[in-house]
Amino acid sequence: MSYKLVHKNILSINADAIINAANTKPVCTPGPEMDLYYEAGFEDMLRERIAIGEIPYGEARATDAFELRAKHIIHTAIPGSDISEKELIATVRACYKNSLTLADELGCKKVAMPILLLNNYRFPENKAIDLAISSIREFSSGKDMMVYLAVSELEEFVLPEELITRLDELLGLCETTGESIPIDEVISEESESFGERFFRYVDEKGLTDAEVYHKANVNRKLISKLRINPDKNVDKKTALALAVGLELDIDQTEEFIKLAGYALSPRIRFDKIVRYFIENGNYNLMELNEALFKYTEKVLVGADK
Repeated sequence: MSYKLVHKNILSINADAIINAANTKPVCTPGPEMDLYYEAGFEDMLRERIAIGEIPYGEARATDAFELRAKHIIHTAIPGSDISEKELIATVRACYKNSLTLADELGCKKVAMPILLLNNYRFPENKAIDLAISSIREFSSGKDMMVYLAVSELEEFVLPEELITRLDELLGLCETTGESIPIDEVISEESESFGERFFRYVDEKGLTDAEVYHKANVNRKLISKLRINPDKNVDKKTALALAVGLELDIDQTEEFIKLAGYALSPRIRFDKIVRYFIENGNYNLMELNEALFKYTEKVLVGADK
């Protein structure tokens, strides 16, 4: 299973299921939930929601999506402010797990969901984002599903202050420190194909294919196809995701993606951020995707074809 952060209204995403942060009781309150009811057909949605009855915190139930693009709406009950933070985190993790389990049981391949607790005054935005992505990754093993995490307003998407400062400097959005990060222009001639080099790195680092595709957030089918055809073409984002999954240094990364026909540009914001993370030895794909999304509205995500 893979995830992708998208800057969209959740109701505009073409998905098999939309996950709705719901009340425990069958009532609809103003906000995103009411928008969903009206877009789907208020009376139809409310009638099915009443038929379900009360949903315990952390659990999930499905209804028809009626007039929405999706096939199903999965309602998961989010706790209020009457529990401790530890209980809140555990319950929201259950919301993610139970919602995605139900989506899987319904045969959904594409699921759109909000970042739960993102607008909760008790819970910092960066913790809500980390909780969402870590919960999805915990559920992901062996699942053939794409999860779209919808963020309607980029102002909601918060990175650690220190990282924002360094990235703003790097991207020329504030006063710079005078430091520069040069690009190596000399890349040795290589006879290996991209796939051959990939599997050589996997062997040299003592990794398994599964470890790499999970860490790189790519579909396992891609790795199988590379085994069959090491000359197979991959797109630039996939090549970079695999480099991150392999924890290659910047020289290795540039040589590696060159074998697929790509390079890191000194002028493209997306490339600058990827370079920054790799040069600083930060291979946390969750943090990298958060930074990319914040500054470019794009993320590294592997091919699923």
